[in-house]
Amino acid sequence: HATVELRLLLIEAMSQASLVMYVTITLYVDDATLEAIGPAPVVRCALVRATRIFTAALQRMRMEFSPTKNVCVASSPALAHTIVEALPGLALRTASILL
Repeated sequence: HATVELRLLLIEAMSQASLVMYVTITLYVDDATLEAIGPAPVVRCALVRATRIFTAALQRMRMEFSPTKNVCVASSPALAHTIVEALPGLALRTASILL
């Protein structure tokens, strides 16, 4: 029951952030993923903008953006670092994926 309530609350935040071109949002239980595909400058701009919109919507609902669970994964470490640097107040960190 709580999961359904949370999803209903997050609809506003997801709807607003998904208006940013190139951004797709996936919600799994209570975890949201913001994704973008394209040239690095486009991805950076789109994800930074969508993340700001999404987190502002959470704050308006008095919800928190977790300070421990947030990671940025990108096609290059440099892109991930530029996204994290553009969102300094979110306790966002980079992560690597080994293939």
